[in-house]
Amino acid sequence: MEEGAFLKFNLVVKAHGVPRLAGRFSGPADGLGEGSPPMKTTTCTLALLSCLLFDGSASAHAHLRAEDPAAGGTVTAAPAALSLTFSEGLEIKLSGVTLKGADGNAVSTGAPSLSPGDDKLMTVPITGQLGTGVYKVDWHALAKDGHTTHGTYQFTVGH
Repeated sequence: MEEGAFLKFNLVVKAHGVPRLAGRFSGPADGLGEGSPPMKTTTCTLALLSCLLFDGSASAHAHLRAEDPAAGGTVTAAPAALSLTFSEGLEIKLSGVTLKGADGNAVSTGAPSLSPGDDKLMTVPITGQLGTGVYKVDWHALAKDGHTTHGTYQFTVGH
């Protein structure tokens, strides 16, 4: 590539209204003048830069992967604790659960904690009494990357 050669990019709006980045080579008369774009090289370069600059870790969220008692499951005896496993490490001080009975009343729980050596496993002791019935778990989690998530699931004791 001769001195003074450069890539020029334009934002082109396609007929369907979808923006597309297009590039073309412009430079001195070196056989690759205006109108002969190295699009494959340009596209590959942009793709590589995107992968290097945006590794995906910044968009991670702590999604609930597993729970005990299981969502929609039935246990024969009241559990002593809730265990929730997430896809990302948690900030435990800003994560937790609310446990409610079928009547909508909250059931007492202790402070949530992370399993030693596994910041993805949150355990919440149940300090209140659980009788036979359906229970709703409302959870919220703050991932170490700062993203928050929340959700709900139910389990049944007895029956």
